[in-house]
Amino acid sequence: MSKIGFSRIRESKAFYTVFALLLSFLVGALFLLVIGYNPFSVYKIVLDGSVGSLYSIFKSLAKATPLVFTGLSVFFADRAGLFNIGAEGQLLIGGVTSGIFGHIFASSGMNPLISIILCLALSFVAGALWGLIPGWLKAYFGANEFIVSMMLNYIAASLCEYLVTYPFRGPGVTAKTNQMPDGYLLPRLAQGTQFNLGFFIALLAIILVFLFFKYASKGLEICTMGKSQLAARAAGVDIRKQTLFVFFVAGGLAALAGATEVLGIHGFFVSDLSPGYGFDGIAVSVLAQGNTFGVLLSSLLFGALRAGGSRLDLKSKVPSEFIVVLQAVVIVFVATPRLIEKFLKRKEAKKNA
Repeated sequence: MSKIGFSRIRESKAFYTVFALLLSFLVGALFLLVIGYNPFSVYKIVLDGSVGSLYSIFKSLAKATPLVFTGLSVFFADRAGLFNIGAEGQLLIGGVTSGIFGHIFASSGMNPLISIILCLALSFVAGALWGLIPGWLKAYFGANEFIVSMMLNYIAASLCEYLVTYPFRGPGVTAKTNQMPDGYLLPRLAQGTQFNLGFFIALLAIILVFLFFKYASKGLEICTMGKSQLAARAAGVDIRKQTLFVFFVAGGLAALAGATEVLGIHGFFVSDLSPGYGFDGIAVSVLAQGNTFGVLLSSLLFGALRAGGSRLDLKSKVPSEFIVVLQAVVIVFVATPRLIEKFLKRKEAKKNA
């Protein structure tokens, strides 16, 4: 391979991402050694739990499904140069919407297919409207979307907890919505696993977002806005309008993560529906490095880590929280240079404005 060819590979985002991942796993191994564990045996447990059998693979795919939606949500906003840190709250809003209306539709005897489609659509709209809040405050009042969307996570969690504790509580000790009949849930695609049709809905979302940014004029305007708001304004892009649109879609995408969890796995909404999928979506988007299909690959990686990490408590003395530490290391190595670059670009754009 020529020096020029190797230089191009070395400078590519893919090379940097793979290098950052390898470095992250190396740091994780060193951390395990320091606290007295064999990193090879720990990583073997994670590997067996994620891809060691057909059941493990389906489990990884099921864990990756909500991450695709939340990753796409953060990714969509990022393409416009905006931060959507509210995917966790938007997920909960989408989940509680599906839980409430799914039971109502099932009780009314509605056709199961129509019920599922309506639940997904209503969840998208509910999450999109919730996402509009930071978008509207950003567009018209210049509020910091990072802080607003972050705070809305806690408001959404409290609102959903109230809804399932009082007006829409189902029977039982746990505060949750009523259980939906199996016929009103997304079909399971592998017997004895949680792998369901939601994964293919997530794949469809990936394709639609890719086509949107590749061919739609609005997608090109959003990408221009993400690179330079000054250039976007000069080209006639309505920044306020696009900001509202971006947060509307981003909120809707994150809400689908909650909807597919309710309709595909649980059959009801419960307050602790998400173990942090919304926040993991930030890591997924960062690791994707601006590539739509990179969101899918990142989701599969983090889904596999979650699936494999769940075996650590059973097969070793290493707590499953080690996976959270590993994910944090990945974010540090992958995201830090990009965040610094984005901060410097924003600072320069403000000077030129």
